[in-house]
Amino acid sequence: MLHSKTEFRHFYPLTEFIGIFITAWAIALSYGLHGQFDANTILLFLSTLGYYALDHGLDLIRFQNNSLRCYLRAYMALFVLSACVFGAVVFYAGIMESLRVFMLRFWPTLLIAALYFFVRRKATQLFLLIKCLLISLGVGFAVSFPFLHPEILIAPLVCLSNVLVFAFLERNKDAELGNANLFHVGFKKNYLVYGLVIVSAAGIIMQWVFDFKGGFGLAIYAFLSFMILINETKFRENTYRWWLDALLPVAFLPLG
Repeated sequence: MLHSKTEFRHFYPLTEFIGIFITAWAIALSYGLHGQFDANTILLFLSTLGYYALDHGLDLIRFQNNSLRCYLRAYMALFVLSACVFGAVVFYAGIMESLRVFMLRFWPTLLIAALYFFVRRKATQLFLLIKCLLISLGVGFAVSFPFLHPEILIAPLVCLSNVLVFAFLERNKDAELGNANLFHVGFKKNYLVYGLVIVSAAGIIMQWVFDFKGGFGLAIYAFLSFMILINETKFRENTYRWWLDALLPVAFLPLG
C-alpha cells in the first residue's frame, strides 16, 4: 500500500497510464480472437488508446494539480499520437473504404462514447450507473458488433463486470481525488458480489445450455474478478487494476 499523498498522487496517474495500454491491447486482442487481425484491429486499438488518454487527460485538467502536469502532457501526447497514427493507417489502407468499414463496424461505440462524454460530469447514483452501462455497451459493441446474435450479450457483460469491480476497488482513490464513484452514493458491495455470481452462472448457462461461445470465458472472468474483489488488500500498490485489464482476453478465448 502507499504511505503518503505524494506517492499516491504520482502512482495513481502512472497506473492509469499503464492501464490504458493494457485495456487497449485487451480489447483489440479480443476482437482479433473473434475475427482476424487486420487494419480494423489496429484502428480499434488506436481509437481505444486515444479515447482513454483523452478521458484521463480531461480528469487531470480538472484536478488542477501542478505536480501532475507531466502526466497531463503524456496523456495529451498519447492522444495526439494515436490520432496521427490512426490517420496514417486509414490513409495507407485507403481513406474512404477504411473509414466506411470502420464506421459501419464501430458506429454504436462512437455514438455511446458521445453520450458518455455528455453525462460524464453527472454524479447522482442514476447517472453513475448509466455511465457504467454506457462504458460496458460501448466496449462490448466494439468487440461484438455487428454480429447480431444472442452471443453479443457476452462482451458487454464482461465489460460491466470489469467496470463495476473497478468502481469498487477505486472508491478510496476517487474519494481522495474528488471523483464521483457509484459506491459513494449508496451502491453496496453486496450488490456487486451478487451481480458477479449471477453473471458467472449466466455465462455457464449460456454455453452449457445454449451453446454460446464465450460463455465459459465470461464465467471465468466474473469469478476471477470476484477473487480480486475479496482479496484487494493482497495486491501490492493496488496492482489489481493491471490484473483486471490483463485478464480481459480470457473471457474471449475459445473455451469449450
